[in-house]
Amino acid sequence: MKWISFLLFFSSFCHAEPRDLKILLLIIASDNLPIYEEFQKCWRTYMHSDPEHIEAYFLKGNPRLNEAVKIEGDTIWCKTAEGLSPASAGIINKTMMAMEGLLPRIKTEFDYVIRSNLSTFYAFHRLFTYLNALPRTRCYAGSNTGGDSIIASGTGIILSPDVVELLVANKARLLGFRNDPDDCLIGFLLKKHDIHLRRHERLDIHSLAEWNQWKSQILTSDLFHFRVKTDENNNYNRIPNDLIVYSELHDIFYPIGGR
Repeated sequence: MKWISFLLFFSSFCHAEPRDLKILLLIIASDNLPIYEEFQKCWRTYMHSDPEHIEAYFLKGNPRLNEAVKIEGDTIWCKTAEGLSPASAGIINKTMMAMEGLLPRIKTEFDYVIRSNLSTFYAFHRLFTYLNALPRTRCYAGSNTGGDSIIASGTGIILSPDVVELLVANKARLLGFRNDPDDCLIGFLLKKHDIHLRRHERLDIHSLAEWNQWKSQILTSDLFHFRVKTDENNNYNRIPNDLIVYSELHDIFYPIGGR
């Protein structure tokens, strides 16, 4: 498997589209659960591997901040409480605060902003091939939230800078709202502005058995977005199975340089 992984990586690297793009990757995160802390370690094994083309940050909340947004290393702290809807608006708040704080740079330095989360894994060389085929304006892309949904899942929302600027201009319709998930709030607002989802595929991995069935096919697919959540109902049961899957994905797509 190791030599096959190396050949896949080498071939993809040599034949991928030129990386003339730069993306800002914002990853919803917190330190509330052991699995969240472990996934941050996993992300750091590759999220900074291509700084010329990818600038990546974790988004975390701290309501005691003296400022709206504070950057420390690869973490953006936002003045908001943590938590999931409907109990908390923490995720949409972190998203909007970070986008607003970085908007001057987003408008001048980046081709796309991707808002993702800890359970996502990206194969960056395949992602860039996909991004090179997208429009540079009025772009809203991602895997959908199920069925025929027009909403991009919060596991990976791809936005062009002008769409980020639109969201920030309408932040009053997003900040503090907790009755709907963050991805739905974003999708509903963009639909009102006639910006519609460009859907791509995502592989969700719900168990080790499911992963063992899929992993041999990944080598010959063009999948670039994976979601690792081997126990949907209990975050405490996700270690070690999530980490096994994540480690094997890493070995497939990033076999050079180690972890």
